[in-house]
Amino acid sequence: MRNRLAALVLSLAPALWLAASPSAEATRHRVGGPRAAALPAAPAPVVEEPTPPELGAYRVLTIRDFVAGEAVAGGPREALPVELADRLAEAVGASEQLGLEVRRGEPLGRADEMVLDGTVEHARKGNRLARVLVGPLARARLVVDFELSEAAGGELLDSGTVKKLWAMPGWSGAIRGLNGLENGVCREVVRYLEDAGAGTQPRPAATAQREPVRAAR
Repeated sequence: MRNRLAALVLSLAPALWLAASPSAEATRHRVGGPRAAALPAAPAPVVEEPTPPELGAYRVLTIRDFVAGEAVAGGPREALPVELADRLAEAVGASEQLGLEVRRGEPLGRADEMVLDGTVEHARKGNRLARVLVGPLARARLVVDFELSEAAGGELLDSGTVKKLWAMPGWSGAIRGLNGLENGVCREVVRYLEDAGAGTQPRPAATAQREPVRAAR
């Protein structure tokens, strides 16, 4: 009798062990297997792009001389800020979508006038020949901070930074330098003004002056 009971326990031992041990499915779920991977992922954060202000009512854009930041002042690119301001004035004036009168110099103080100031923080020409061989190590870089404000009250309308980098290797990288980056900065500013609808609102209709009606004698 005792031998039969021992034999029965031994025969049932594998089944009892399998029932007591965690299943493979449960193990995968616990350690982050297929079930854990199937859990819904956290939603990605929504990043809202800042929208430019409404600039349709402004008719005049005055671009003052840009200035050189600490990294540019006193260096070989010290004259670049003024050259960039001149180039930008030409680019804005050539836009067919903008209805702006573009001026260079000091503002007039009109209610429909905007003032654009710029600071060239970094202006690196890089080495054109070295870009043929090593590319990014001889990159050209241009960084400009902009501020757009009202001419009448001086209220800040918007501000931002435009960064341009050129590090393409090969002969195509050697051809383009700071001159190409300046054109890129101008395109960015023109696109910004176009997106904000600068100078696109119709002018208010002039009110006709009526002469007073004289009473008949």
